[in-house]
Amino acid sequence: MLALHVLPLHLPSWLPHLGVSTADHPALYVADELSSWTRSEVLEYDGLLVKRPFACRWDTFQGVIDEAEWAVLSIESASAAPRQFSLSVDTLLATAALPVPLAAQIREDACSLGRIWSRMCPEVKSFDVKLEILGENTCSRWHQDHFVGRGIVSYTGVVGTEYVRKEHVNFWELEHCGNNDHIIRDATKVESAAVGDILLIKGTKFPGVFNALVHKSPSKLYDDAGNILNRLVLKVDAVPTVPTVARPLLRRVLPVAPAAACHA
Repeated sequence: MLALHVLPLHLPSWLPHLGVSTADHPALYVADELSSWTRSEVLEYDGLLVKRPFACRWDTFQGVIDEAEWAVLSIESASAAPRQFSLSVDTLLATAALPVPLAAQIREDACSLGRIWSRMCPEVKSFDVKLEILGENTCSRWHQDHFVGRGIVSYTGVVGTEYVRKEHVNFWELEHCGNNDHIIRDATKVESAAVGDILLIKGTKFPGVFNALVHKSPSKLYDDAGNILNRLVLKVDAVPTVPTVARPLLRRVLPVAPAAACHA
């Protein structure tokens, strides 16, 4: 009798994940509160979104943001333990010297993201926390994050992070440094978070499934006088646990000429 041996099929890495039909649902799981993100059905989505109508709440502080003497402030490897994490956020905000109401909002959002990350991924023991002012240093390239994931909030600007469903992505162009304009098959399918929304972006190391969100920073915008419209952005990144114990480190980056690095 002839014996048949079925060999596993190895698909190229640039093909989209086929475990869940992307036509069945949008890229993001939308909820009214962060606690909804622990539901089992969120595993089928590339990211999660809590909509908040900020209605230009912080635009009155745009001048303060534009005049800031830093472009990036970051705490690396902040402990996920709630008390230690909140102290790291306080250190970051003390250095940022933002107006009190805005700093209070950022603190609340950062600590909330730390708590929900700990519930979703208890194996992650530390976070990288960043405040960034994105203007001329913005790079709007489509990409996926190659870590567990990122929580991100835009406080000023016109629009937040842009994203798209996998079915509209040319993954060969995405993974082989192709033309950015060729990565998205249909530009009319691009969506975006609003200023004030809380967005959680799944990265390629998110546990359980490979549903990393394809996203990018919005394109640069200018006012009528030709001045760049800077975006103040909070990022809380869940990074894979490493064997060594890292000490939280505050880094400050001063405003510089347009950079080549991409930001969400």
